[in-house]
Amino acid sequence: SDGLLKWGPHNLQLNSESATGWVSNNVLFTDNASSDPFGGSKAIKVEIDSAATPTNRCLRTTSVGTAGVQHTQFIYIKAGSGVTHVWLNCASGDVAFQLSDGAKTYQSAGISATSTSLADGWFLFTLTFTPSSTYTPFLVYLSDRNGSTAAGFSGGEFIYMFGVSLYRSDLGGMVDNPDTGDS
Repeated sequence: SDGLLKWGPHNLQLNSESATGWVSNNVLFTDNASSDPFGGSKAIKVEIDSAATPTNRCLRTTSVGTAGVQHTQFIYIKAGSGVTHVWLNCASGDVAFQLSDGAKTYQSAGISATSTSLADGWFLFTLTFTPSSTYTPFLVYLSDRNGSTAAGFSGGEFIYMFGVSLYRSDLGGMVDNPDTGDS
């Protein structure tokens, strides 16, 4: 180290590479269950719980957003078995993506959302939004082709997810390098 302060990105998402500390609604999760998009072994398996009530099958974060400030939420997701779509929900709305090709099948007003196809079936999903009030959860819902988060599952269906990140525009660091003017 040269003793100088260096720029570093921030991530406000607690437990971004582990589901420990997240709230589980009718799903089971296993940390370090498979290879992640970067060749490590930290992908989280999120599986439908066959013993649970068949509604709102999701994981919910404990991150806190700030009213009136632009936020960007990133998550890597890969299809596992039997789950064809995911619904991602933030304070300003939600968006649904197909896991076969990353296509959006629904997007509410108030957010922008993109998907980027990566190697080995992984997608990077990005949501950008400005909440009107302080909010807590970011939710990842497992869904079938009809958009249902309840019907059509018998248990054992699953996805993999990794690297959930939450950035605020007022803190900088939403991109790679401020030396190039892109922070």
